[in-house]
Amino acid sequence: PKPAGNSPVLAKGTIDIDPGRATFKAMQLFVNISDPAMPGPPLAAVKLPPGPFPMEFVVTQADVIPMAAGRPLPAQLLVKARLDDDGNAFTRSDTDPQAELSGVAKGTEGLTLTLQ
Repeated sequence: PKPAGNSPVLAKGTIDIDPGRATFKAMQLFVNISDPAMPGPPLAAVKLPPGPFPMEFVVTQADVIPMAAGRPLPAQLLVKARLDDDGNAFTRSDTDPQAELSGVAKGTEGLTLTLQ
């Protein structure tokens, strides 16, 4: 994971994969932060290598995407993780292992996401 440095942590924790999904084809692991009250693109995102699991992740203020840079982040976040089989964040397959946690307070550490 990228060191947090001086940038405030939005969400931090561990990602694991369900033992039933032990075999998967993945190019990238994407972790996104969104506003659960507003559908649309993520507010912040990181791209990580796919494993080995369990693995740590951290999303900081420095990971806010340029399109959302001027927008205040909500107090409650939606944190999503997805193993992507083609490495392209914009294409999604129903078979991509994923996990999400809603209602995560901004700055929460110690989260656990299990990819299903």
